[in-house]
Amino acid sequence: MQQLVQFASEKHAKPIALLHYQGLNQSFLRELGIPFLTSMYRFFINHELVYVYLEGEDVKGFISASLSTNKVMRRFISKSPTGIVNIIIAVLKKPQLIKSILETYKSPHTEQSGAPIDLPSVELLSIVVSDTARQGGVGTQLLSVLEAELQRLQVRKYKVVAGAKLIGANRFYLKNGFVKAVEIVIHGDDVSNVYVKELYR
Repeated sequence: MQQLVQFASEKHAKPIALLHYQGLNQSFLRELGIPFLTSMYRFFINHELVYVYLEGEDVKGFISASLSTNKVMRRFISKSPTGIVNIIIAVLKKPQLIKSILETYKSPHTEQSGAPIDLPSVELLSIVVSDTARQGGVGTQLLSVLEAELQRLQVRKYKVVAGAKLIGANRFYLKNGFVKAVEIVIHGDDVSNVYVKELYR
């Protein structure tokens, strides 16, 4: 069976959403539902960077990144009426989601002390590999393809945010050359680690 990493197209938006839903089960975005995730990844596919790992026609992994995470969720909401509708539906079902939505919308990048921090604008947003493909180095392969594109675009360094409690994710980023820069708080009291990786000096 042919295995391939390629730019994602709109037809991949729902399979990517399903992988996010299954693989990032501690992400609050998951609680907004698969229709919301589908609309969000459709936006990312058209306006940001998204790659998929395919086995035949099946999406077995993906990676997404933004060249400017400054107000990325605001850009999504302004350009995706479907996304707004899906958010409203999710909030009607779970009103407690409003707080997390507002926190993500503001997307603070401040230290726990509240001091502003200087971080790269380019960010790895999400990476997920299905259970059936996880042992084959697919995550590292997706990361390598993304980094090749970032280097082509002359991106010198980029960041990723990982919840401090996500041991596997933190281990993956450290293993692949990321350096912890700072700890931040986005949702409530949950601490997240911000990692930065230099692609060239």
